[in-house]
Amino acid sequence: MTTQELPAAALAARPGQPAFSIVIAAVNGYAPLAGCLAAIERIPERDRAEVIVVDRCNVGGRIKREFPETTVVIVSPAMTIPEMRSLGIRASRGEWVIVTEDHCEPRPDWLRQFAAAASGPWDVIAGAVENGRRDRLVDWAAFFTEYSEYMAPRPSGETPDLPGMNTAYRRAALDAVPGLIEASLWETFLHTRLREAGARLYSASDVVIDHCKSFGYREFLGQRFHLARSFAGMRLRGAPLPKRIAYGLAAPALLVILPYRTLTRIWRKGRHRRELLLSAPILVSFFASWAAGECVGYLFGEGDSSRKVE
Repeated sequence: MTTQELPAAALAARPGQPAFSIVIAAVNGYAPLAGCLAAIERIPERDRAEVIVVDRCNVGGRIKREFPETTVVIVSPAMTIPEMRSLGIRASRGEWVIVTEDHCEPRPDWLRQFAAAASGPWDVIAGAVENGRRDRLVDWAAFFTEYSEYMAPRPSGETPDLPGMNTAYRRAALDAVPGLIEASLWETFLHTRLREAGARLYSASDVVIDHCKSFGYREFLGQRFHLARSFAGMRLRGAPLPKRIAYGLAAPALLVILPYRTLTRIWRKGRHRRELLLSAPILVSFFASWAAGECVGYLFGEGDSSRKVE
C-alpha cells in the first residue's frame, strides 16, 4: 500500500459515519474562522469529514451561508473553550474527533496525514504547529510562548505531551473514560486522564497546522494571565488551602523556568533563532504575565478567567 493509497482506506468509516469529525471553538469572530474553514474546504479528503463549529460570537448565520456543509452549534458568550470543545465532541459522529481552533489553518494534506497515523495503535494523535503570522515581533513572541515545544522539527513517536489544537482523539478512547468529556478540561488534564486510563499518545510530525492570529501586546498579556489562572485553578480545583499556598508561592520560579525551556527548545531545533532573540523582551513579559496568572489561580481559583480565554 502506498502513502497515497493509505488515507483512502484509513478514512473508510462505517456506512453513514464520517471517519473524522473536526470540532472548532469559534471565539475570535468571523475572519479567522473563515480562514480556517476555507483551508479545510481545500483539503482533498474534505468529504470524508464532518465539520462542527461551536459558536459563542454570533457568526453562525454567516458561516452557514458561506460554508453550508458546516454544522453550527450556537452557545452562550459565557461558555468556556473547554466547555465548547466538550459540546462539539458530544455532537460529533466520527470515529476520530479532531479538535482545532478558529485561528488555525490546516495544510492540504492534513487529513491524509492524520489518516496515516490513525492506522497505528494510537488513541490520541497530534502534529506540529507553525507560525502563520511572521511580520511582527509580538506575534513571534506570542507563538513562542505557546508553541515552541510543538513547532517543527518535532520527532514522531509516542509522547506524554501534545498540543490541544491540532489533535485527534479516537472516540473509543474518549468513551472508555466515563465523564471525561463532560468534565470540560483543558488538554493538559484531558491527556493526563486518558494516559491514566491506558491511552497511547502519539506525535505525528507530518500533521501540520498554521497558527494564524495577530495579537496586540496588551491583548496577549491579558490572554496569558487568564489562561494561566484558568489552568492553575483547574489544576488545584478542590485542593486544600496549604497546597494552594505552596503552589502559589512557587509560581514566581516560572520567570526562570519558562524562558530557559523556550530558549533551549528553539535553539535545539535550529530555526527562528533570530526571531527569538529580537522578540526576547516581549517574550519575557508574556512569561511574567503567565507566572502572575498561575500564582493568582493557585491562591484564589479560576475566577472568571476561563470565560475570557480566546
